[in-house]
Amino acid sequence: MTFEQRLFEKISKTDYCPNPKIKTGCWGWLACNNGRGYGKFWSGGKMNYAHRIVWEHFHGPCPEGLELDHLCVNPGCVNPAHLEWVTHAENMRRGRAGQERGRQQRAKTHCPQGHPYDPTNTLLYRGKRYCRACRRETQRRTRARKRVAG
Repeated sequence: MTFEQRLFEKISKTDYCPNPKIKTGCWGWLACNNGRGYGKFWSGGKMNYAHRIVWEHFHGPCPEGLELDHLCVNPGCVNPAHLEWVTHAENMRRGRAGQERGRQQRAKTHCPQGHPYDPTNTLLYRGKRYCRACRRETQRRTRARKRVAG
């Protein structure tokens, strides 16, 4: 059996995609997975992610330092049209864990010290919120420490 035959006998092409923005169907991986839904395939003497193997089959080698992101949000999909190369940070931001973490942070109405996150007390820097009252207190302690040491 050829490599292509082994690979494609483990793929089920469907018309369904969980992401309504994508107009083509997912290619479901029918063989083993890593327990989180990502397909695994024995190739080159080791286990590899199936979506990477399919990408390489259609498009060539994977770029160094990048990860494949499933635009369809279906980890078992190996359709190369549903995959995009992104940095690890971008992949985490797009993923469910990153989105959930963002929701948790945005839901907070007060800093850990109890000061409100409101327009007058909130400093935004590089996409993060900081409490102005806590920042002022930290700066005050730092200046006092320097006066004592100096």
